[in-house]
Amino acid sequence: MSFPLLLGSETLQTTDLSQCVPGTAHTFHSLVASLRVQCDEFATIEAQSDAIESVEANPIDGQGLMSSIHRVAFRFVDGRQFVAILKVASTVKLERLNPIEDAARKGRDEEAEGKVVEIGWDTEKMRSFLFEMCDLEERFFKLIVPLFPRHLLPILPIPFAVRPIPNNQHLEHGFLLMEDLSVKGVQPNFYEGLTAGQVESTIVHLAKLHAFTLTLPHHLLLRFRVNEYGRMDGMEDQLAQRVLGLDSPFFKRHQKTLRAFISKHNKLKTDVHERYGIRPVLCHGDLWSNNLFFNRLGNGDPGDQLSSIIDWQTCHASTGLNDVIRIIFSSVNAPLRRERMNDWLDLYFDTAERESHELNIVPPVEFPKQLRKDLFEEQRHFELTFVFLCFPTLFPQAQNDSQRRNLMERMETLFEESREQYENIGG
Repeated sequence: MSFPLLLGSETLQTTDLSQCVPGTAHTFHSLVASLRVQCDEFATIEAQSDAIESVEANPIDGQGLMSSIHRVAFRFVDGRQFVAILKVASTVKLERLNPIEDAARKGRDEEAEGKVVEIGWDTEKMRSFLFEMCDLEERFFKLIVPLFPRHLLPILPIPFAVRPIPNNQHLEHGFLLMEDLSVKGVQPNFYEGLTAGQVESTIVHLAKLHAFTLTLPHHLLLRFRVNEYGRMDGMEDQLAQRVLGLDSPFFKRHQKTLRAFISKHNKLKTDVHERYGIRPVLCHGDLWSNNLFFNRLGNGDPGDQLSSIIDWQTCHASTGLNDVIRIIFSSVNAPLRRERMNDWLDLYFDTAERESHELNIVPPVEFPKQLRKDLFEEQRHFELTFVFLCFPTLFPQAQNDSQRRNLMERMETLFEESREQYENIGG
């Protein structure tokens, strides 16, 4: 699955390090300067090789919505090379794929007639949102990744260099250089859906990551909170319209219930752990198949073993179950989800309990049957809202009727399974 490339993003190969990476304001010289100071591996290669012969920047940001992303290869005169992924925050694609772009256009038309129209997600709000995300990812790499034990590190991207973003008005001034995870694995096809093996491998690794974060100081976890992320209030009508715009007879037939559901479940719940008296873990916050890599098979297809989890821009303290629900709801086709979901939820809870016991977490972490049901009930609704937010944007990029049917069935079956409950919203 890919999002549109940014305008001006093209492959550049050059010997002139004063040139900028296409589509960004960062020169190759500035990247080298940061790597030289922050990355021992790069500094060693540079010292031994004497000079950089050439550099190539290849855009791969079709895989990202909040950033301009390039694969940058530095080639040295002795034949060695150093490869890094460059991420630069950008609002361009968010503006183009804004969930309320139709409302924005309508607003501009009415403003032209002298009328003022309130638009729920303006540019300033997007910049504040993106600044929060980049700040969280920077903290994750600086404060959390160095603490992870060696056996968990292989599935996390290694940061090479970070230039912090000064404020939300200068998002493009910062950058992140990190490990190229494509050498470890391959991303699955979002439209085809994850296999049972891929889901189970992801859940087991995720439970281990979550359990380890229980060993972190509580004050450190408190530094990972989200404010702008997961807020759909003010966007309810636009979200409903985008779902209805997919021309599903099912959703048109139940549009009143759809609107009531979105109006009620329009915010990510980040206090569930507090209300149920359980210790929070550091969750990923946006765990769907586009942020996963799996082992590469001989034919180039993804296998069933998780190799990497990327994009930690929304990591925050929570129960951790929201990560599991999101990967199941968004990335698994309906027949498989219906057959295996309860088993997968138990796999997560059982693994988290076992890992916490092995880590000697005190008091012991336990998820009795009723608590498991309660946590799922608390957190599943917003994850369906997330599906309603993203899928209308992703439909046009489906390559055939089968892929479009996969996405529609994921949406319709999730809603239908609890539709009677949603019909009672508001009395």
